[in-house]
Amino acid sequence: MRTNWAIALLLLTVSCRTEPTGPATAEAAAAPIASAPGAVPEPVPESQPEPAASAPAAPEPAKPVTPAAEVPKRERCAFEESEQWKKPSAGTLATMAYPVSEKERPFADRVFTGKAGMKMMTTCMTMKAEVGKEVAWFGVARGYKADAARDETRILLENKYFDGLTDTHILCVSFAGGGDFVAVLPGTGYGVQPLGLLRVYGKVVSVKDGVPRVEAEYVRQFAWGRYCFMMVNGKPAGNQAWRKLCKVADDDIYEPFPDPQYYVDRLGDPEGPDAAHAPVPQD
Repeated sequence: MRTNWAIALLLLTVSCRTEPTGPATAEAAAAPIASAPGAVPEPVPESQPEPAASAPAAPEPAKPVTPAAEVPKRERCAFEESEQWKKPSAGTLATMAYPVSEKERPFADRVFTGKAGMKMMTTCMTMKAEVGKEVAWFGVARGYKADAARDETRILLENKYFDGLTDTHILCVSFAGGGDFVAVLPGTGYGVQPLGLLRVYGKVVSVKDGVPRVEAEYVRQFAWGRYCFMMVNGKPAGNQAWRKLCKVADDDIYEPFPDPQYYVDRLGDPEGPDAAHAPVPQD
């Protein structure tokens, strides 16, 4: 009897220790494996749905661009290129009163009254910087500045006196003058020749640092070969730096048939910064 109970107990023990040989269940396969004895398995986070692709941000409305204030276009200054005067007969020179051009006439009539020659002499042999005064000054172009934003052109000129008389074939002015002035021309695109001689008709609108500003209404340009200097007539006023550029003696200032070197010797090199590219006041 005792033998039978021993055998039965042995069989029961073997059956309890035998592991199942069948395939592992899905739950068993998914169970985490502890990394160490006694370790608590980390909880498996619940699966989260994939975030939907974010839509592109709506473009911000464009900021309004304030257009730059446009400068109202002004009527351009009357600008005339003086023609070459008729050459004299060989071996002769003659004198005449300044020949006013057709375009220049209305401006000359307004500035000069009575006997034009005498009035012109008394007016153009001085350079009185009186605000509001109508003038007809001659000047050599020493600086040029076109300003599109302000729709204007400014020219720095070295004044040259004029007594109203000239040679019949070429304009003759004095080498001396009353100082510098600035001609303010409405608009841009004027063909001003460096060291060309300009006659500016207009009104003196301001004076700063002794330099008048003339609001130009008409300009007549005499290019190289169409003007010369008759005499010096005293020491030039204003910027003495211009006088230092002259390489000839006062007695040699006149030449009735000047070539390009004539102007370089008396006024300086037009390509250099000192003679024809001076800074122009922009007030």
